[in-house]
Amino acid sequence: MQIIEIILKLAFLALSIYFIATGQIFNHWFMILVYVGLILGLVLIFNKHESYGYPKNYPKMNRVYLMRRIEGAILIIGALIVFLHS
Repeated sequence: MQIIEIILKLAFLALSIYFIATGQIFNHWFMILVYVGLILGLVLIFNKHESYGYPKNYPKMNRVYLMRRIEGAILIIGALIVFLHS
């Protein structure tokens, strides 16, 4: 699951850079970005094994899990807004 998370993060980054560089929004690549964001959000919420590689007894691990859930929720909400708008 960590490898899937890393691949999704890289795909999200690459597609985001593409949209910033080209300035073309709302084409078929944009919907792929939305789907990647939705899947990444679900992975961030439900995956307990983060891809960052924190030490085993990291004292602030609860904050890391909370931050991952918040990031995942923001990605899912953004994707749902785009789906409802289009």
